[in-house]
Amino acid sequence: MPGSCRLHHSQKMQSRITSCAKFSRHAFCVTEELFCSGDVKYSGQSLGLVIAESQTLADAAADKVKVTYKDVKPAIVTIEDAIREESYHANPMIDHKTGDPEDALSKASRKLTGECRQGGLYHFYIENNVALAVPAEDRLDVYSSSQGTDIVHAVLSTVLGKPLNYFNVCTPRVGGAFGGKSFGALPVAAAAGLGAYKHNRPVKCNVGLSASMRMNGKDLLCGRSMRWGSTTAAASTSSLSKFTLIVATLQTLPSYITKS
Repeated sequence: MPGSCRLHHSQKMQSRITSCAKFSRHAFCVTEELFCSGDVKYSGQSLGLVIAESQTLADAAADKVKVTYKDVKPAIVTIEDAIREESYHANPMIDHKTGDPEDALSKASRKLTGECRQGGLYHFYIENNVALAVPAEDRLDVYSSSQGTDIVHAVLSTVLGKPLNYFNVCTPRVGGAFGGKSFGALPVAAAAGLGAYKHNRPVKCNVGLSASMRMNGKDLLCGRSMRWGSTTAAASTSSLSKFTLIVATLQTLPSYITKS
């Protein structure tokens, strides 16, 4: 292609920079890869970063990348799919109980059961997820369209293997983004920081809304099954509910489910 461009992916990176390019989005999430290292974890997972002299050239180069997938499995996109396929993550949440709910429910004379479901929601923000990384004399200045500079800071440190004080993270005024500008901004800022660090030049990463939706997936699908019981005199009540959240192959953020 005319112009200058370069593709960065997991196999080309030095191990010190990448630590396999893994990072954790927040305290109770599993560790993710910035770029896929072999096994694709979900639809829309990033495979690499194209760096070029212009956005147009970078987009054109990315369109020429051909990817072949093998051992493709059926998509898990609903809570029922996940329960049927036993696609569970370890539940990181803490159970909160008062007394013995199971014993109280077994003795209840009146019982009710029910469940509710909520589908996933797209992070439909107006501005794209954008990051600009600028090398300085002894640091890296990163401008990120994020609602959480602290987690951007931590992810940059993890991906590049540098101490926190090597990075200066700034965020301009950001409007509401339905959650897409918090965790969804992390791989964008990390990719821009990686490119700037490798080439010692400013790198701007601008992810369009369509690509961003594929990468970020949606707000978590969730469901709740409930059992309620009371004594005849309704003098005491006890309830036990279990949250059920799924991980779907069309989602970027790992979610969690427990068997109900």
